[in-house]
Amino acid sequence: MKYKMNSFILIIFIFFIIFAYQLAVSAALPAPYHNYTFDFWGNPVPAPQAYLPVKIIEGLDLGLQNFNNPEDLFITDNGQIYVVDTGNNRIVKFSLPGFEHLVFDHFYIMDIREQFNRPQGIYIRNNKIYIADTENRRIVILDVNGDFLRQIKAPGPEYSDILPENFIFNPLKIAVNPKGEILVLGRNIYDGIMLFDQMGDFRGFIGAPRVTPGVEDIFWKRFGTREQRARMALFLPTEYRAVDITPEGFILVTENDDIKMLTPDGGSDKLRTTGFHPPQGDIIDRAGYTLDDPQTRPSFFVDIISRTNGIYSVLDRRRGRIFTYDRSGNLLYIFGGPGHLRGLFRNPVALDVLEEKGPNAGQLVILDKENGRLTFFAPTTYTGYIHAALWYYEQGRSDKTETMWEEVLKLNTNYDLAYSGIGRIYLSQNEFEKAMFHFRLGNNRKDYSRAFRFYRELIIKDNFGKFIMYLGGLILLFLILFKINTAEIIRKRIFKTQIDDPEIFFSTTMDRYRQQSGSLNKIKQTALSTIYALKVIFHPFSGFWDLKHDRIGTLFSAVIIIVGLCLSYVFMRQYTGFIFNPWEAQKLNIYKEFAVVLIPFLLWCTSNWALTTLMDGKGSFREIVITTSYALVPLPLINFPLAIISNFMLLEEGSFYYFFIGLALVWSLLLLFSGMMTIHEFDLNKNLLTSSLTVIGMGATMVIILLFFVVIGQVSAFISSIYYEITFRL
Repeated sequence: MKYKMNSFILIIFIFFIIFAYQLAVSAALPAPYHNYTFDFWGNPVPAPQAYLPVKIIEGLDLGLQNFNNPEDLFITDNGQIYVVDTGNNRIVKFSLPGFEHLVFDHFYIMDIREQFNRPQGIYIRNNKIYIADTENRRIVILDVNGDFLRQIKAPGPEYSDILPENFIFNPLKIAVNPKGEILVLGRNIYDGIMLFDQMGDFRGFIGAPRVTPGVEDIFWKRFGTREQRARMALFLPTEYRAVDITPEGFILVTENDDIKMLTPDGGSDKLRTTGFHPPQGDIIDRAGYTLDDPQTRPSFFVDIISRTNGIYSVLDRRRGRIFTYDRSGNLLYIFGGPGHLRGLFRNPVALDVLEEKGPNAGQLVILDKENGRLTFFAPTTYTGYIHAALWYYEQGRSDKTETMWEEVLKLNTNYDLAYSGIGRIYLSQNEFEKAMFHFRLGNNRKDYSRAFRFYRELIIKDNFGKFIMYLGGLILLFLILFKINTAEIIRKRIFKTQIDDPEIFFSTTMDRYRQQSGSLNKIKQTALSTIYALKVIFHPFSGFWDLKHDRIGTLFSAVIIIVGLCLSYVFMRQYTGFIFNPWEAQKLNIYKEFAVVLIPFLLWCTSNWALTTLMDGKGSFREIVITTSYALVPLPLINFPLAIISNFMLLEEGSFYYFFIGLALVWSLLLLFSGMMTIHEFDLNKNLLTSSLTVIGMGATMVIILLFFVVIGQVSAFISSIYYEITFRL
């Protein structure tokens, strides 16, 4: 008996341990998804949880039959929740916490009982319920008690000139603007949003999406045979998937992975995209999309809601995630994911916000079509601070805004928007250096430039006398050097000659050094050859002619120039001013930077030599290498000083920065063209032809090299599979 009692106590103890463990796991993992955001370079970085699931409601919880393929959701300002229960042909209205509910599954028109037929959309404004009764091809308007007010059917034949051919009115989503006009998204409607006035009269289409055929489509449309063109699909724009109205009357719509904010009349897109990345959901390499893996395809937005302070949230059905942005397009937070667990979704179709007022972030409610349930998500403290910071900023309360952003940074030091928010406060207080510091931490180049403008003006004002003194000193030094004739001293002391003609000086001095042996003469020869590049870039035809016929250019000088070019790009990546430096310094790879220069250089030289050999070119491979390297001298010559000067430039002065980058590139290309024409002794047309074919040859060579590595990889995989198969069988 005592043994049985001990066994019973042991079993109870084990169950207690298991129960305690489950509680610990539940407390440690409150949500089955990980939160993250994206930095300036598009890298996902961890972030605290934004929302946590707190409640799940199904039809049975309301004392009703379970929801059957529900399609839409709407929550009023007073907390009334409406669910479009499409499969059960009804609208369910309920409120928390007591689940008091009403079911609208029929109504009366002139004492005739009417029923819904697979409704799919709902919107409530001014105590009127607007329902998209899809398969009945109408819009039904009820009061809050479910009594019939009016219905809107398909536009009459008088609109046949603006309606598509064989038009069928199947309304899917619906919204009502502050003027009472009804906006409708319909099935197979590619002309935009259908607009009805307050009386239900059709007023046409607004906000038509643009047609964006791909390059391949355009090519085959123009050059394909008649049969191929007949088999091609028409260039049709995509349909809008969701619609909502902002408090200001702007129209928010989604189009697959695109978001637009149309003006109240449906005109131009006013969505602000001044964040790091356009509002597009997950940032992934679009070239890597595959049809069988939804996680590597673009987001698919099926619903959008306008929230307080210009915030809006969108629902990505493909990944089951909710993305929230501010009015400028900055990504605030992400949460959710696909799956069966609590807080995950199988087929989310709609979202709305509950009890969001002032600085408080409300609960988000997600409708899952496949599971037939509503999941309620409560904001975390982290999300509360973000919403409060944005709200206080809108109210002009900088002290509270700074406090909220500092609380956000305590929870997430990677949150760039918080640094920018604090920087704007310092900027408004004329503390420009502190503002610049925070804008730099937040990778906010636009506002950094604003702060730097005032900071630069302040520095110049305080140090104007010193600036004039230093400038005068530089001018005086230049005049002294010019008076002394530094070039003549270099000729006499270093190169031991007094010849005044530069061309004769370079050729005779090089000949003298070739006849003499010794390391010092080799160094002088290389130095003289490298200095000669300064003459080549300003007098290309005579300069390249001397390189070839007087043998002034050397391979070692060419190597020095190319290495200098590579180092100039490394220098620019590292030391270009913050405003013009979009590169991630932590990922600087010197080998990669060298390869970016050396691979095109070698491909050009090899392709040009192979081609001109067949076309009677006079230049040897050595001369092509030397000529190409000398033609690239303007690039390092401009890159080094430009990188330094960029640290003192504003964003508005970027046109000068990019002008000089373009100038260096165009200058080098013109030098390369003239150099090839000189050393190969081609006329203009023949040189243009060979240069074009060289570029094509470079591309073909790259393709062949890539194919070679692909074949090698496949052969290696095949051999490995055979090896493992033999190993397992033995």
